[in-house]
Amino acid sequence: MTTPDYRYLACNALTNAVLDEVPLNGAQYSRVLNDAGTLSGNIALDGKSALRTAQLISDAEPGAINMVVARGDAYVWTGLLTGHGAYDSDTGVLPIVAAEWFSYCDRRYYVSGSLNSPPTTITGDIASLASNFVTGLFSDGGPTISAVVQTSGVSTTMEFAWYEQHKLSDLITSLASMVPGFDFSFDAAKDANGDPTINLVISSPRRGARAFTTGIVFDYPGGNVLKYSANKEVGRFATDVIATGGGSGDSLLVARSQAPLSGYVKQTMVVNNKDLSAQDQVNSFSAATLAAYGSQPPTILGLTVRGDSFFSQGMTTGDDFLLSVAPGDPYFPNGTNQYLRCIGYVVTPGDGEQQPEQVEVIVGATV
Repeated sequence: MTTPDYRYLACNALTNAVLDEVPLNGAQYSRVLNDAGTLSGNIALDGKSALRTAQLISDAEPGAINMVVARGDAYVWTGLLTGHGAYDSDTGVLPIVAAEWFSYCDRRYYVSGSLNSPPTTITGDIASLASNFVTGLFSDGGPTISAVVQTSGVSTTMEFAWYEQHKLSDLITSLASMVPGFDFSFDAAKDANGDPTINLVISSPRRGARAFTTGIVFDYPGGNVLKYSANKEVGRFATDVIATGGGSGDSLLVARSQAPLSGYVKQTMVVNNKDLSAQDQVNSFSAATLAAYGSQPPTILGLTVRGDSFFSQGMTTGDDFLLSVAPGDPYFPNGTNQYLRCIGYVVTPGDGEQQPEQVEVIVGATV
């Protein structure tokens, strides 16, 4: 099995210009749909020249570096370097950690108007609004970014008072929760010159190829699945959802959705999104939450697969795939064939035949 060539590029966080190729050891990176994956690894400073050491320390400057992971000729990950761990003078090792660009949305806020100005009202497609919030705020002191948006066909109106501060990540997730919803990710891409870029990709109602159409199959045992895990827990299950939105006291927006399930005790979940300013938005939020949690306690599967099989099949976050477990397995004694969805993955690049590239697939139900 050939181990792919991995490179780790330190780029200017504002312009994406490549500054250096970082010799990252023990690297691992993850991608998570509608959330932020991470990159971690170690930079060995010991034994380097003073000039090279200074450059590598500069490469690890939190808030100033966009880390880009290249797998062969493709850019497969991008994110802000958020910190470096404790440098160990005994080993000369400097650990670093970076997070996909959705994590940066926790540090940006939408503020409308000036002191005592009237409320700001914004109307638009839910996917377009999310894109506009991101590109607008990122254009003011953030990274250079492009947006690829598949609109939802559903419009909403949002109202903001001058004294409110709305976290960008909350705005995105609240819009994504409105029916029919959308998936989003911050993807690494190449520009016309082959240099790295950041793309905000918004897909409505969902991202990725659907079951029956992907042709992606993972087999266990004896196939491309090295191992799998399975667990169930009641915390991922609800038959009664109370959702609240904006307002307070008697003006608080509240909606409730219920779907009792025979043989199961009642499970109530309370969710809140203060950015929802209309009753229909809270109604949709309540119904969507119940739809996500209201069938029965799900079996949560995890797969560890060969990296060559994962990437050669064109797998990405959002794609459905077929898991085929042969009869005779203790957990699935009769075997199972299930269509599942990849909602994220963790990649350990490996270092050759002794430690080949592996991918831990984070699994969700098809939608």
